[in-house]
Amino acid sequence: IAIPVIGFLYDEIRECILFGLYGAAISLSAVLVEFSLKEAIIRKKNGKTYNQVEWDRIEGIELAKIIAEAKHDGLIDDEMEQALISFKNTVRNLYLHYNIKKITKDVGANKIKKVDTTTSKVEELDLAAKDNPILWSFAKRFVDKERVFDVFTFADRVVKYLFENKQA
Repeated sequence: IAIPVIGFLYDEIRECILFGLYGAAISLSAVLVEFSLKEAIIRKKNGKTYNQVEWDRIEGIELAKIIAEAKHDGLIDDEMEQALISFKNTVRNLYLHYNIKKITKDVGANKIKKVDTTTSKVEELDLAAKDNPILWSFAKRFVDKERVFDVFTFADRVVKYLFENKQA
């Protein structure tokens, strides 16, 4: 897809994945989705010509309104609209607002040994990462690694949906 900024975002995401910066790759994939929607809207209204006034207008709009505008303009169908809303709520907002408790909500450490240094009594605990700030960073890295390829694949699917085989 011959849109320079989109190509640059793809390169950055690939570099992040290559170097194990999975959280950054997920965040940039969210940026890729949002930017692509904005670019598609601009191209629908102005062709391939840069329009400063239109870009200034669209850059200040939040993603939910961008999705609605893309739907209104006929750029996306009902299925893609629902997929984008789900992505916004389950990935994009969590990562770009760094909602660490929500990102790590399904991760836990089981059978952690706790030693009472006074009595030498050992007990095993299960710890939920979402409720333990000490575990957040470790848990997020695990979640990011498990999630990165699905998120990047979704972003790529959105870009191709918006720009392949279209005049945009």
